[in-house]
Amino acid sequence: MPSITLNQKLSKIPENISLADPEFHRPADVDILIGAEFYYELLGTGKIRFPGQSAILQETDLDWIVAGRYTQPRTAPISPMQASCNLIKFQDLPILWELEPENPNKIRSREEKECESHYVKNTTRDDSNRNVVKLHFNNKKDSLDDSRNTAFQRFYALERKFEKNPSFKSQYTECMQGYLTENHMSLIPSHLVSNKGYFLPHHAVVKESSITTKTRVVFDGSAKTSTGISLNDTLMVGPTIQEDLFSILARFRTFLYAMTAGIQQMYRQIRVAQDNSLFQKILWRPDPSEPIKIYSLNRVTFGTACAPFLAIRTLHKLADDERESYPIASAILKRDFYVDDLLTGAHTLQEALELRNNLSTLLNKGSFNLRKWASNHPLYAMICRMKPQLRTDPSTRQKQ
Repeated sequence: MPSITLNQKLSKIPENISLADPEFHRPADVDILIGAEFYYELLGTGKIRFPGQSAILQETDLDWIVAGRYTQPRTAPISPMQASCNLIKFQDLPILWELEPENPNKIRSREEKECESHYVKNTTRDDSNRNVVKLHFNNKKDSLDDSRNTAFQRFYALERKFEKNPSFKSQYTECMQGYLTENHMSLIPSHLVSNKGYFLPHHAVVKESSITTKTRVVFDGSAKTSTGISLNDTLMVGPTIQEDLFSILARFRTFLYAMTAGIQQMYRQIRVAQDNSLFQKILWRPDPSEPIKIYSLNRVTFGTACAPFLAIRTLHKLADDERESYPIASAILKRDFYVDDLLTGAHTLQEALELRNNLSTLLNKGSFNLRKWASNHPLYAMICRMKPQLRTDPSTRQKQ
């Protein structure tokens, strides 16, 4: 596509040529991008050059196209001009895509400031060093009303799906059992059950391409109560505090030793304060012959509006808390994570190994586990998959 309109009369295109795009001389939106796997299959053998131009007419299966550099003929005399250039060393140039440091005075909305202040004041660590956060409600909290009926209707609909697909039921039950086994949800005794708070409907998201868990349980914080207000309507979302994906990917491509990993169940490694758990109640039973029981989710829950901010902010807090002990890993934790996915690297194998070990140790201090390591270097990828003692034992590493 040209950036300015070209004079088509000056192109001198033969009359017997049928163009794939008769309006090639006008700037317009791109309709389709054709990848390299198909592009060369479309090319024909015909080629015609424009007189005095480097642009050509190229035959394709889609008719002829104009390709290459086309210089608009000038109608006015060209003024002479002199130019000079100096050669400089590449390493003296700054990285062109490097971003400026984050401005601490970045303008934020009143709600975003409240979210940050609320997080700082109310986040603690329990005896196991796990972070405990509180949900941040807005002024619509008192408008929450009955959510129990909707939760029951959705749960009965889920059980009807179980009847039609036993395999799906088995996978879903396994996921819910994981919540119980790992103490990520707790049974509410019958004498303490009330309609206060909020019942979260839940359903499954199936991802066949996943190499770990193909069926995941998703909780619906946007389900309306009898007043038309949902839990998500009452929660403050929080500011975006992670780097944009383009910057992370651009930096990722500069490393000689690139590596990726993911935090296992990141949201579920962060506890929610006990007095907030009544807003994360769910219905569950593994079999229709059993009575439906009411549980409360005691971890940050995917499907609630504030979950992304709470999770990412907790990672940043961990980086700040451990900056003195792990300065490089702490910087990477705040810079090279997109939600729970790590995209980083190093320029030497030794640096990559140290970074891998320090990141794992740092995240373990916040009860997070990095897994699914991968690298562009086969030796490094092999080391990442080793057991921790093999990676840290110098004698073992030397033998390998």
